[in-house]
Amino acid sequence: MLKDDWREVTLEHIISVERVAAQFHIFLEDQIADTFVKVKILENAEGKFRGITNMAVKDMETGEPLWVGGKGETIAEALEQTVRLLLKTANGRKLHFEDVVWKNLRRF
Repeated sequence: MLKDDWREVTLEHIISVERVAAQFHIFLEDQIADTFVKVKILENAEGKFRGITNMAVKDMETGEPLWVGGKGETIAEALEQTVRLLLKTANGRKLHFEDVVWKNLRRF
């Protein structure tokens, strides 16, 4: 039986439930021209927030994507930490499309 509060939903085989609390489009100055990064902020049942992005910067040495995720007590904290971590992976360099990996937008 489903309850009114999504935090109280318990179903067999479901480990946890999160909801999309917010979604942002982040335009990066001097990074990738004419595009933006999507950041989703998810809230868990305990009221904590985490941010995920639809883009990862490739590691300069290995070429592997460096996926980041921020956390926070508020939506703003999770957003700020997520963007700061994303910028840190760019390591101050101007990014081009070949320097990043994008998640499939249907899955994000």
